[in-house]
Amino acid sequence: MQMQRPFQLVPALAALAMSLLALPAHSEELSDDEFCATLGRWAEIIMRSHQAGVPMVEMMETVSSSDLLRGMVVKAYGRHRYSDPEIRQRSIDDFRDEAVHACYTELLVPN
Repeated sequence: MQMQRPFQLVPALAALAMSLLALPAHSEELSDDEFCATLGRWAEIIMRSHQAGVPMVEMMETVSSSDLLRGMVVKAYGRHRYSDPEIRQRSIDDFRDEAVHACYTELLVPN
């Protein structure tokens, strides 16, 4: 898979972001599974953007209406960027899985 250049990636992400912006509040309209899956998709979008070199300020603007997603951007951009495609994809997958794990832990594991 050929990596898109950051300026090509932003419009595609913005379009996807707009379709997912209903996420931030865990509403009664979403089941726990749907909410955590959507959060995982956001985590993947954010980390893929970081790995592709999209500036953090652009991602913060994209998710400006959600403190949850803004926090996720801060976490993602605190991680290393990789040039090796396999390591880059692994970092994207790991970040997504960590977000989904944290979501289910918060929703399903008693305090």
